[in-house]
Amino acid sequence: MEKIINKKNQLLVKDDVGRAKPATRDLPPDGFTFGKADRRDQENAGIVTSSWKMHEQSRPKDPERDFKKLNKMSIKEGVVDARTLKGFREDHDARIEPTIGDRSRRRQQSVPEHLAFGKPNRPSTPINGIIANYYGETAHQEIVEKYALSHELRKQGKALAKPKETKAHEKAVEFIKMKQTTTTEDKPQFKLKRFQNVDPRISTNRK
Repeated sequence: MEKIINKKNQLLVKDDVGRAKPATRDLPPDGFTFGKADRRDQENAGIVTSSWKMHEQSRPKDPERDFKKLNKMSIKEGVVDARTLKGFREDHDARIEPTIGDRSRRRQQSVPEHLAFGKPNRPSTPINGIIANYYGETAHQEIVEKYALSHELRKQGKALAKPKETKAHEKAVEFIKMKQTTTTEDKPQFKLKRFQNVDPRISTNRK
């Protein structure tokens, strides 16, 4: 009697040697593309590079209400009740003066157009001198002249001025000399108390 195999169960379906298990789900036909199709942008790179859009300045916001001024106006009108004050604020309005914006505009207008802030960059090194090794040859020539001058001074019995010693160097030299002159005291060898009066059996000529 043939066994009934559930072809929809992935665990019960058998595979052939060298082949993958057959699919147990209903798959779309060959050539089907999964996923969501890309939405093509109407403004491509060619349109972006060939056209230029100027920046549109945002509309300035309205200044906030000046509640201090409104309170002073309500006191002058004799409005001291919270209910009447609400109606007074609906009929009257007072805004904070935009003083900060005016100052910034005046500051921008006072600055000349061709004025540049900051420290100027140093002039660039000529590329011809770098490629031709002009700077390396100049440095080599200066070193050669320096050695020649020191050689001539030695012939004449004149030596170049030695660098001045620092206090740190003097103290270091003094410490080295003091360490060389001071003799270290011979410390007795460590022995246990019960072996201090015992003579050695072997002479090692150790002092």
